[in-house]
Amino acid sequence: MENKQGTTYQEAPRRSSALNIGVIILVVLLLLVVIGGVGLFALRSTAGGVANLAEGASQQLETVGEVAGDVANAADIGGEQIADPDRFMRVQGEYVLHPGDFDFPYYVEAGKEVRLANSTLVLEVGQVEGKGYINDTGRVDGWRLEMRRQNSADFTPAIIVSSVEVFETIGGAQLALTPDYFHAYEAPDGYDLISSESCSIGDECTLIVLDRFDAAASLTTLRYDVAFTYHNILVWVSGRGLDVEINENDVLEPAQMLLERLQNGVDLVAAN
Repeated sequence: MENKQGTTYQEAPRRSSALNIGVIILVVLLLLVVIGGVGLFALRSTAGGVANLAEGASQQLETVGEVAGDVANAADIGGEQIADPDRFMRVQGEYVLHPGDFDFPYYVEAGKEVRLANSTLVLEVGQVEGKGYINDTGRVDGWRLEMRRQNSADFTPAIIVSSVEVFETIGGAQLALTPDYFHAYEAPDGYDLISSESCSIGDECTLIVLDRFDAAASLTTLRYDVAFTYHNILVWVSGRGLDVEINENDVLEPAQMLLERLQNGVDLVAAN
């Protein structure tokens, strides 16, 4: 091509431009294909992840269901907890009252702290009554300690007796607290039963009051007995003294102390 001044210009080849445009279009298409492939892979990965997550959640729900089933089965069995009788027998002497538990001085006479094995109990109360009690309640073992006031001038019970018994079952301990088996309901010679009422210590609790009047000395002796159950354990506290020396708190407060000692010191296990 020639301009007005006569200078000649060479025209650029149109085929090369078209080729470049084609290459650009091809590159763009390849990029689109690559991007689409990556997106599809990501989509598939995401879908797979969601599926795996759903599967994991399903497994967790199955596990929760199994645990809930186990809990339900335990509830069906009863879910009760007891003190293991064999283990409790080795430490039962710690769960009766001792002189150090009181503000006023007490002492224990020789032979007044004893293990109340079933054989010992039978010797004390007789074959028929003892064996019937053991068989009916499932009694395993027991312990008893008797203390006497050291100073007669102190205004405190003259005698305090405490005992603990362990049974195979909770029901056995509760049965032992009923009038058919609990000796405190039977007034000793010379005593009269004044009252018998429930109290709020442990699982089940009974407070019994008896008195004895000495006409010659014109003195009244009172006896307070409190007994309570804690799972498959039965605790009994008895106090005796003149009516000016003793009241119900002299047995209720020590009984509450023994309950707290049991709660803090005894490991419970699932009942069979």
